[in-house]
Amino acid sequence: MTDRKDIFILNSDAVLPTGMNLPLAVALARADLGRFDTKKDEYDGVNKTIGHMDFIQESKPSERVFSVLELLLNSLLNKLHRSLKPLPLLLSLPHSISKEMFDSWFDSSPYTVFISRVSLHHKNGCEFIETMLGEMKHCDAIISISLDNPAADFDYYAENKALFSSTYPWGVIPSEGAAGVVLVKANLLSTLKLTAESKIVDYRVDYDNKDRRGCSRLVKACSNKTNNLGKIYSDMTSSRSHSENYGFAVGARSEYFIEPDNITQVNELWGYLRNASALVCLTLANREISTELSTTLFLFNHEEECAILRLSLE
Repeated sequence: MTDRKDIFILNSDAVLPTGMNLPLAVALARADLGRFDTKKDEYDGVNKTIGHMDFIQESKPSERVFSVLELLLNSLLNKLHRSLKPLPLLLSLPHSISKEMFDSWFDSSPYTVFISRVSLHHKNGCEFIETMLGEMKHCDAIISISLDNPAADFDYYAENKALFSSTYPWGVIPSEGAAGVVLVKANLLSTLKLTAESKIVDYRVDYDNKDRRGCSRLVKACSNKTNNLGKIYSDMTSSRSHSENYGFAVGARSEYFIEPDNITQVNELWGYLRNASALVCLTLANREISTELSTTLFLFNHEEECAILRLSLE
C-alpha cells in the first residue's frame, strides 16, 4: 500500500488516437467521430478494429513512439513554472524500445536542458504508478510518462485470436497512446504558490489477483477510511476476468460509489493501451474531477495485478 497524501498532480496531458492533446482526444472520442480504423486479420480474413494515430506521419513503430513522446514532452514542459526546470523524468516505453535507442534519441533532442535525469522502464501500468509514487520519496517534483503501442503488435493478437470482433467480445482493440503527469509535493506548491489540479489520496495494489477478488479486497481496505469513493474510472478491458473482478468489488459496496453502474472506461474510448492505459486513465480522471467530490480508479493489467487509486480536490 502506498499512501502519499502530500502528492499532487500539477498538470497532465495525453496523446491518443483521437487527438494530440487530452481535451481534443476526449471530445472526439465521446462524440464517436471515427474513433477507430480497421485492419485485415490475416488469420481469419476478417477486418478487425484498430486504434491508429492518423496525425503521426512516421510508419516505423520506433519512430512513431518518439514522435508521440515529443508531443507529450512539449505539452508538459511548456506548462511548467520556470523554477521547476530541470526535472527528473520517469518514463515507461514499449519493450521494443531499448535503452540504447532511447539514449540516442534523447542525446540529440532539445530536452536535455529541461530534464535532469531519466529513469527508463518497461513496466505494466499498476507497477509503474507504484514506482512513480515511490520516486516521490526522493524528490519534490517529477515528470512521469507512460507510452505503449499495442497497434504495432496487431499480428501477435491476431495469431493468438485475441482481437475484438462480433463473435469474440472479450478481445482487445489494439491501439497506441501515451499519457504524462507532473507530480509535486505540497511544500513545493506552497513555496512557488502553484495551483494543483488534484491530489492523490491513496494507492493500493493487489499482486495476487488469481481469484478475481483483488478489487474487492482493495475496496474493503479503502472503505475503512472513507464512505465516499465517488465516481469510477477504469482501464478494464472487456475480458471476463476484469468484469468479474470489478463486479465483485462494487456489488458488495455499491453505496460507496456514485453511479457504480456508470463506469468510465478508457479502453472503450481509445482501445487497448496496455501498459499506458493506467496513466491514461489517471489523466482523464484528473481532468474531470472538478465535478466530483472524489474519484476512484480501478486499474488492471494483462498480468495478475489490479490496483485502486483515489483522487480528491481537497
